[in-house]
Amino acid sequence: MRSMKHIATLLLLFTLSAAYGQGHLFSRVKLNRSSVYVGQPVEVTVSVYSSTWFTSGVDPGNIKVEGAFTVYFRSVSQTEKINGKTYAGVDMIFNVFPFEDKDIEFPAVTFHVETPDEGDYKGKPKTVRTKPRKIKVKPIPPGYDKAAWVVTTGLWVNERWSGNLQNVKIGDVLERRIDRTVSNTVSELIPPVVWDSVENIALYPMRPEVMNQKTKTDISASRTDGMRYLFLEEGEVTIPGQVFTWYNPYRKRLYKKTLKARTINVLPNPDLGMLKTVRDSLAMMSTPPQSGEE
Repeated sequence: MRSMKHIATLLLLFTLSAAYGQGHLFSRVKLNRSSVYVGQPVEVTVSVYSSTWFTSGVDPGNIKVEGAFTVYFRSVSQTEKINGKTYAGVDMIFNVFPFEDKDIEFPAVTFHVETPDEGDYKGKPKTVRTKPRKIKVKPIPPGYDKAAWVVTTGLWVNERWSGNLQNVKIGDVLERRIDRTVSNTVSELIPPVVWDSVENIALYPMRPEVMNQKTKTDISASRTDGMRYLFLEEGEVTIPGQVFTWYNPYRKRLYKKTLKARTINVLPNPDLGMLKTVRDSLAMMSTPPQSGEE
């Protein structure tokens, strides 16, 4: 069985080599999975091997996948023995994150390398090309909110307030920031916070802050959304809570994290003349306001 496997592998190797006219070179593309949900990463390993060695670096260039974000992780030097012959090569590892409900294709990659022929020592320019690979993108399951869809194995949420929540008067401003850190994704796939309007409060969104964190083996992303609340009338008001969900594709389960609503007693303010000044200042600092005024 093992011998037959080696023969089959060698036949494939010769087929690829003949196609590109390089008898001692071969290339391949491996996927850790061929079917994913929108936002779920596919690990793609692009490899180039030679039965001699490479006399210059192997560069895949700028690879773009239509309908997906592509993140390059690292290159790993490898050796592989096929039918008694040792091949030296480079594995280049990418993560591909589809962002559309459409199948995608990891494109063919052309490598221009320098490698000696067998029995020689001087590097010669060679060209080797991989084959494209199809990746099936599964739609978001029915019943799930597409606007809030996040695929990950873990999501962490933190809420921060600026201002004295126990002593709020008409014309005061409270700032609320919500931080989310998501594993195995990129910041472009973290949806924005949807803020509910509140009667007698003017809402002024803050510019979001996003960041990707990448190591040689992992990637995660963070997003911070902020809102400024300007209180317009005295009395008791309730700022709605927030519910964040994420889907774990390996457990096939939806998880959620809830931030509780907050009730605030707004006190009167004898100096209502400053309200217009505050509103003008907030308008200059913010994106267009969301208003809950009557």
